[in-house]
Amino acid sequence: MCGPRCAYASNSGGGVSSMRSPGVVVFYVLLVILLTMASVQYGLGRLPGDIVVDLGSFYFYVPFTTAFIVALLLGAVFWFFRR
Repeated sequence: MCGPRCAYASNSGGGVSSMRSPGVVVFYVLLVILLTMASVQYGLGRLPGDIVVDLGSFYFYVPFTTAFIVALLLGAVFWFFRR
């Protein structure tokens, strides 16, 4: 009907989909959280962009920049091994 090019044009023929499975996404998010917590524990914390509220008896810390850096590094590693 449309010739040999149709097999390459459709994504249903076993090609790599641009969507990720939910399990892979959950694994990646948990890995980012785990590595962010480990990096804060062992020296990477308190970067500019991390939110810290210290009111004596109340301490609140959200490592936005640290999590962003960890996510970029993991993305680069996964991209490198996928190639």
